[in-house]
Amino acid sequence: MTGFVILGGISFLEKVPNKFECRSDSLEVIILRNENMTHVGTTGLDNLEHETAIQSLGSWKPCSQHYICKNNLNLYKDLYRYDQSDPEYIDNWI
Repeated sequence: MTGFVILGGISFLEKVPNKFECRSDSLEVIILRNENMTHVGTTGLDNLEHETAIQSLGSWKPCSQHYICKNNLNLYKDLYRYDQSDPEYIDNWI
């Protein structure tokens, strides 16, 4: 036993992507989702069905990690994505 400890997994897989894309109507979608939330008399399934009813139809546009965090887009995984054309995106590695 050497005493070498691996913490947190493989570090190169934990790198934050360089580029992101956000839906052009993401802020409007978040406002609609927040306005239509109910906390009284509903079950978890009702909330899930209601949330999926408000979908983003906007086109993808470049955005930053700061923009995503500042506007709470990170709460909804359908409103942002990693830019897959980035050469450092893991699927582009050879």
